[in-house]
Amino acid sequence: MYFTRTFAPSVRPSIAPTLVPSLVLALAMAWSLPVEVEAQLRGGGQSRPRVSGVSGYWISAGAAAAGLGPVKDGPSASEWDFGGDPRWLLRGTLEKAMGATTTIGLAASFGNVDFGYSNLEGAPVLDPMPGDTSSVTRCQSSGCTGQLDLWGLQAVLRGGGSNDGLYQVVEATAGVNSFRNLTVKSDGAALPIENTIDYNASIGYGIGFAFSSDFHVAFVQDFGIAWHRGEMLPEGTGRTYRTRNSRVTLRYGLGSWSR
Repeated sequence: MYFTRTFAPSVRPSIAPTLVPSLVLALAMAWSLPVEVEAQLRGGGQSRPRVSGVSGYWISAGAAAAGLGPVKDGPSASEWDFGGDPRWLLRGTLEKAMGATTTIGLAASFGNVDFGYSNLEGAPVLDPMPGDTSSVTRCQSSGCTGQLDLWGLQAVLRGGGSNDGLYQVVEATAGVNSFRNLTVKSDGAALPIENTIDYNASIGYGIGFAFSSDFHVAFVQDFGIAWHRGEMLPEGTGRTYRTRNSRVTLRYGLGSWSR
């Protein structure tokens, strides 16, 4: 007897559509508050002193060796294994100085990465129809190597800095990851899995080196946790997974910070 598995459309929690806009709104308010205060002070005939050698804004670009998973997906009854090897992502940030050594901002990352697709333990296994030899059917029934686009958007709070030489860095991030465009690697055939958004948070520590007051390099290792969609998971299967990232970034400062 043969049967097929029907992929029910996923229902994301109601908080999903509001998380990213709320995150951006909160950052925008924090970003604009010093500007509004400065305008009020100037309107009263006062000016805020600018600190020499401390940049008001920072931009950064670099690469991240990401480790995550395995991710257990209920609607597709599959598990996505990213293995022990790092998955390389491009990452950039835009930050505003909140103090001499503290910044707040947004980080964005992207990478096209490989993963191992397999059946989720405890979920029904696809029994292929006679004569169906497509790569998608073979992947769903016996597993395969797939590819997906991994996007990230996080709020970043960063502490640590110096105008010269080595210094320590501490970072806290919270935001979302998005798994999109899942395909079979061998031929690019699309897997019948909806794009997903996962929430995540992490803490990182590292070192930086200042070549000058506005040009730095930083090495940071962070560890965190992420929450995948939880619907249709077999009983006893968790929705969380761990994340870890090793990052190297070049940072460039713009303008001057005002007290």
